[in-house]
Amino acid sequence: MQHPRPSPTFIVCSANGAVVSAFTNQGNTLNIACTIYFRLKPEKLYELYNNYKQNYMGTFSKQLTAAIKNKAAMYKNEDYYVKREEIKKALFIVCQDTLLPLFAEGVYLMLREMEFPENIDQSLIEKVTKKEGVNTQTYLQQRDLLLSAIKVITAEGQQNITQILAKS
Repeated sequence: MQHPRPSPTFIVCSANGAVVSAFTNQGNTLNIACTIYFRLKPEKLYELYNNYKQNYMGTFSKQLTAAIKNKAAMYKNEDYYVKREEIKKALFIVCQDTLLPLFAEGVYLMLREMEFPENIDQSLIEKVTKKEGVNTQTYLQQRDLLLSAIKVITAEGQQNITQILAKS
């Protein structure tokens, strides 16, 4: 019978290009490449083996990937540019919380990269352009309504002036 041995590290996303593909809270795809270092709890190895046999690494991978995806969905697109350290800490905490019931403890999270796919720039430009188009259309409609109201007020004023002149 072969029991799990304490392992110093576990790689959620390897350096050979495998990444967690997640979504932002705005629905855009984001690729997160990271490594989570953890320690198996020596006093819990028996329980680990009873629950997962030798397949504990597959379980860890699935659970950690799901946790990272869920946490990533809490941030806006621009947060990935301006809040990198905050996001790294949040991802590490969620990984630690995920590992605890799996008889392991998170030691360190190395965040190699968080990037949007190449086509995201065009997607964001289209979203902004569409929004600006809606804003422009709304502005034009409001402007036209105001111009119409001004014409009505001007015509009513001119009519009042004409009536006053006619009475005098």
